[in-house]
Amino acid sequence: MTAGRSSRSLLAVRDGRAQEGSGRRSREFAVRDDRDLQELLAYVRTLQDREGELIESVRILRRKYHAAKAENRHLVWNKLSSVVMVNLSPPCSDLEETQDRVGPYTLGAPCGRGASATVLSGTHASGHSVAVKVVEKAGVTRYRGLERLRNEMQHTRCAQDCTPHVAALLDVLHAPDRLYLVLEHGGVDLYRHADRVDVDERRARDLVKPIASAIASLQTKGIVHHDLKGENVLVDAQGHVRLTDFGLSECYTKHQRGRAFCGSPGFYAPEVATGDYDPWKVDVWSLGCVALELLAGRDWFEEHWLAPYHAADGKVDRLRQKLGPASASAARCMTERGVSD
Repeated sequence: MTAGRSSRSLLAVRDGRAQEGSGRRSREFAVRDDRDLQELLAYVRTLQDREGELIESVRILRRKYHAAKAENRHLVWNKLSSVVMVNLSPPCSDLEETQDRVGPYTLGAPCGRGASATVLSGTHASGHSVAVKVVEKAGVTRYRGLERLRNEMQHTRCAQDCTPHVAALLDVLHAPDRLYLVLEHGGVDLYRHADRVDVDERRARDLVKPIASAIASLQTKGIVHHDLKGENVLVDAQGHVRLTDFGLSECYTKHQRGRAFCGSPGFYAPEVATGDYDPWKVDVWSLGCVALELLAGRDWFEEHWLAPYHAADGKVDRLRQKLGPASASAARCMTERGVSD
């Protein structure tokens, strides 16, 4: 009896000590967990403070960026524009300029959009239809952009004096925040025209011939268009064909090599990507691409020409199946040898 009582007492003492040790460990873990939690919360607060500092730094940098951009735009348009574009009149502060009207022109629906410009249909007070290219000065903040704008105006005026197959520049309106280039309304672009009528080889030849004539006239003046494609060829209701958009055009001397990488994928000559090419031949290549798209159709052109643009394997066989013998022969020369050969 006494031995059993002693055993139970020992067990009770042992259980008590175990419970006491367990409670002590639990309290230690609780303290440790609380300390870890406090450290974690302090770290989170530090991260939040750093995040706030970074956000404020980004805001400061953004303000500095916009201020520098505004200053650069001011320098470009107020200091350099008079040097680069000698014949450009100063901004007219009292020019009538609303959402649907500028000067004597009523503005209509958009005809096209670019990075820094939008082309709108318009009507002169006399009732004459025009196209108005609205250039946002905020989008032209570099000297090179100013040069391209100058080239567009100068080369368009030069081209319209030597060929009837160019959409003429009729007027330039200079507002404080915008530049309005008023162009002859040449109708719809080549793609929309091709959607309205069936284009066989005879019709394609009639459409391509005026463009080839315009290119030849431009080259007599030392001008290369550099962005010849269907969107930049206009056809009016009477079937007159005109070339437009000289925004990427350049002027070259007789033996000068081309260095600029410009043009539209599927239309620029492959050698343009090398940065060293004969500039007088790149518009000829682009003209061939325009003719190919007319004859083969836009869907075929995008699937079989644009996707594997620089891979000529297999193109010739597909051209034979799609085009007539004469057109396929001309396209074969382009795909196999390239325009500079």
